[in-house]
Amino acid sequence: MAQQLIEPMEILSRGAPELGLSLDAAQLQQFEAYYRELADWNGRMNLTSVIDYEEVQVKHFLDSLTVLPALGSQVSSTATEDNHALT
Repeated sequence: MAQQLIEPMEILSRGAPELGLSLDAAQLQQFEAYYRELADWNGRMNLTSVIDYEEVQVKHFLDSLTVLPALGSQVSSTATEDNHALT
């Protein structure tokens, strides 16, 4: 059976709005880079048993993002403070 090709981070991109979140192209690229690093390092040492591209988007990335709506403004104010510290 041929594997259906999907857009990079398509599952994450489609799942984020269900959590009330919006991810822009730059953020999706960061998740893509993070996936590549995770896959690379997982080859060197056993970090996780979940390494399939689609599964990582659901079981690592989307699951991790589920906490953001509960944190609400705490995350926004911290992110703003962090961005000011970088400039």
